[in-house]
Amino acid sequence: MPPTPEIYCTLLLVRRGPLDPQNDTLALGQHEVGISATARAIEPRVAQALRAKSPQRLVSSDSERARASAERIAESLGCPLAVRKDLREQDLGDFEGRHWPAIVASSPVAAVGFLNHFATARPPHGETLSEVQARSVRGLKLEAKRHPKGVVAYLGHAGVIRTAAAQFLGLTLEQSLRLALDPFSLSVLDIRGPHTTLALWNSPL
Repeated sequence: MPPTPEIYCTLLLVRRGPLDPQNDTLALGQHEVGISATARAIEPRVAQALRAKSPQRLVSSDSERARASAERIAESLGCPLAVRKDLREQDLGDFEGRHWPAIVASSPVAAVGFLNHFATARPPHGETLSEVQARSVRGLKLEAKRHPKGVVAYLGHAGVIRTAAAQFLGLTLEQSLRLALDPFSLSVLDIRGPHTTLALWNSPL
């Protein structure tokens, strides 16, 4: 089997925009919620910041809270948009779409066990962070290979961004969870084959 081609690409990693306050305590994962008015108002500023980086391609999760912004920003930038299911947030299984206080009250052992060991635990009928990392890194690499030595922007979820950063920078998943990641923040990875430089992290847009 021939060796996997090395990746030479700059990855712009943008976390999706802020959500309405009533969603703050939800176990979102892959549960669908609409984009907030606050996020939509910030989108032009996000597009302007990305335009300065000249991405050849914008990539998004197919979840509405990421895709809706990505569609408008891609149109503003005039660059192609790829929407990928494998770049979704972590599947939280039985916890999806429920408020965390209610989850802890009804399933204390499962909920507390998961929250205390978030880097390694599997939520009931969901997926682990390492599984998120495997699928998301694969998807990002496929998109990066379309633009060798170019710039690719991803707009999506904290779980995907943190686990991808862990993979490219040689961090553990536990270490990646210590990295703050705010809504509509920009992080930049300069990937040069086996060597990756963290050029920017959690910069507000």
